[in-house]
Amino acid sequence: MNLKQKPVKWSLAEGKVDPKKEHIEISCGNALTSKYDSWQHVVLIGKPENNIFPVTWLLDPENAEHKSIIDAARKDMNLILIEKQELNPWGYACYHCNTAVNISSKTHWSHFPNGQHKKAVSRDR
Repeated sequence: MNLKQKPVKWSLAEGKVDPKKEHIEISCGNALTSKYDSWQHVVLIGKPENNIFPVTWLLDPENAEHKSIIDAARKDMNLILIEKQELNPWGYACYHCNTAVNISSKTHWSHFPNGQHKKAVSRDR
């Protein structure tokens, strides 16, 4: 990077993420003892447009019952997509989906490069 160039600013914003297209899903569950389908599906993240990652919550972020899961997902999204200041945060997030830390973490990132081939999970409101 040229020293005179400013770092690219990335952000997250609620928006429509099409589960039939490439996206990342953050879920919560025990990756060592349970299957993906039994995990709590929390949020979908779409590929960024104009340096903004669209996010669609699958759980109501205002529901107090979901506070700890929502907080964990927000913390992870901010760390991986914003705070790490990767040159290609989408590429890094896709890489993160296949790391050991993703398995041992409270939240689990799953990359769907061709979209999900099942009915989309909707937010429970």
